[in-house]
Amino acid sequence: MAVTTKKLADTKTHAKVLLTWNADAAATAAAVDASTLSGHVNGAKLHITNIVYGVGLGECKLEFKGASSDIEAITTNASSGFALLTLQKVDMGENS
Repeated sequence: MAVTTKKLADTKTHAKVLLTWNADAAATAAAVDASTLSGHVNGAKLHITNIVYGVGLGECKLEFKGASSDIEAITTNASSGFALLTLQKVDMGENS
């Protein structure tokens, strides 16, 4: 199973996103697509201000992808766990 993403909050300045994974095989997936957050404009950035996580087995690497502010998740074989990300929006339409 791939990484699943659930937006818990999406305000003018911050977003909270819950990632969960239970991978039978190693996988790479988009974890956070910045363009789906409210107020997104091209060139806007996200900063991770807090992470709460738990990993039962294996590992999950989170990686910012280029100038797009998107976050990619890379899991190992048979990895399982969760990560709750608090993201600060920078230069998004509503707070620029």
